[in-house]
Amino acid sequence: PIHGSDATLGGNVTYDGGATISGRGVCVGLSANPAVGGTCFSTSGTTGVFTVSATGLTANTLYHYRAYATNSAGNGYTTDDTFTTLALN
Repeated sequence: PIHGSDATLGGNVTYDGGATISGRGVCVGLSANPAVGGTCFSTSGTTGVFTVSATGLTANTLYHYRAYATNSAGNGYTTDDTFTTLALN
């Protein structure tokens, strides 16, 4: 669900690239293709479906997001997508 200042987002790590997954989560930002090093919300685990709670967001704002997974070769990302937080009443 998406609210005024938070959203539940997620992804699915389907392959580890032959190396141990050391991190996974979702990065969010105001411009396309947010990346690790920016605003990201992480969770533990390796392959499989996961969700994270993205908090501290601004109400009534368009955000870009990408799920990511990290291994020794670097970061892998999903394609960029968007959502808009709800206006606060």
